[in-house]
Amino acid sequence: MNLVINLHLFGDYKSHLRNAGTKSLRSLGFFDDMIDELSTPLLSEVYYNRNSLSRIRILELIQLDSDRKLEKILTQEMEEALEIISTVWPEFRLLIRLGLERVVKRKAGEKFESWSDPKRFGEIVFSYKRTTVLDWIEILIHEVTHIYLFAVTSQKKFMKFKNLRQMRYSAIRETERPIIGIFHGLAVEANIVYISNLMLNSNGISIEKDKILKMQKSFLTKFLQDFQVIENEGLHKFDSMVEGAINSILKNNSLKRAYAK
Repeated sequence: MNLVINLHLFGDYKSHLRNAGTKSLRSLGFFDDMIDELSTPLLSEVYYNRNSLSRIRILELIQLDSDRKLEKILTQEMEEALEIISTVWPEFRLLIRLGLERVVKRKAGEKFESWSDPKRFGEIVFSYKRTTVLDWIEILIHEVTHIYLFAVTSQKKFMKFKNLRQMRYSAIRETERPIIGIFHGLAVEANIVYISNLMLNSNGISIEKDKILKMQKSFLTKFLQDFQVIENEGLHKFDSMVEGAINSILKNNSLKRAYAK
């Protein structure tokens, strides 16, 4: 079952952020030759904070942006993870190529192992503590799904959902979280279960099947809890990729039976 990823919408949203950030910098006297070299994470940060950033602060952010570009983000394990994703789920590899500009190292003391920020679109922050090939597959699918949803949920029609800020229990966080966060979590869970199935049914994958099954079980268990919340809100049908991943689980009775206990 191939999932339909809205790459056109995603690309348009990225272009919108770059254009909006460029316009903000032009208004402060920055020249196009400099702006063209800046990353999407920086341009989106400028856009979202355009009413509060001074010229001096923007120059500091540009220097930080330059330093981050110099960080080595590609490890051998990450490259192998990208190759596997390209083999089993080439459409998602295209999404990564289009949307992910860099992975930067998490600062000491920060709470989460990895995260992405809609105000720094296209950037993942990661601890680099779990670095096997399977770890990288999980992180890339997890965070790029969030980045994709930042674009998808920017559509006006998403605003019809009125309960997005209401708090419900989130299985992936093991605490209460706004419904919009549970929607993000459910999409992550569904996509990781989906790519786990693809890897398990693909020849030539170097990762031990027991390890893939362990990851799949962990995320499927969370999915089955979080789906009830999202189904009640009708969010599970909002995006074609998310709906497809969810349906691939719900229609797979043998998968659910395998992890029933």
